[in-house]
Amino acid sequence: MQSSQSKKSSTPRFLMGVLILLFILIVFAGLLYMSGILFFNGWMPCYPPPWVSVDGAVKVDVYAFYDANQNGNPDEGERSLPNIEASLGGKTKITNQEGITTLYLFKEGCACRCGKNESVSIQVPLSWEATTPTTIRLKESETQVNFGLIKP
Repeated sequence: MQSSQSKKSSTPRFLMGVLILLFILIVFAGLLYMSGILFFNGWMPCYPPPWVSVDGAVKVDVYAFYDANQNGNPDEGERSLPNIEASLGGKTKITNQEGITTLYLFKEGCACRCGKNESVSIQVPLSWEATTPTTIRLKESETQVNFGLIKP
């Protein structure tokens, strides 16, 4: 009879010990997060503590090319197109002789994946047609977009 009573009394003690251990772990994790250790060491780069002010940027390389086979992909032998207007967040730049331009957009308060859902677009010159969409919504880590054009 005594052994069953001791088992009953040890169960609440065990549960109390588990709860205390969980509480200590939660407090420790909170201290690590709030101190900034997790953010500054790169273990949680997308979650800065509230006292850290972060700013980020979107960087996208745009490539414009003559899509001879009209498949929407830059293939070997297809030439680049200079002087094509590309835009990101209201800022416009022109592609160089290699058909490339790099667009930047400053994002206040953004710590990670700043380009997600931003749109990159090109202005199709007169008498040209696009073989790819002229506006592309960026995915989380997308840093390069290709725009194909043909002259019918």
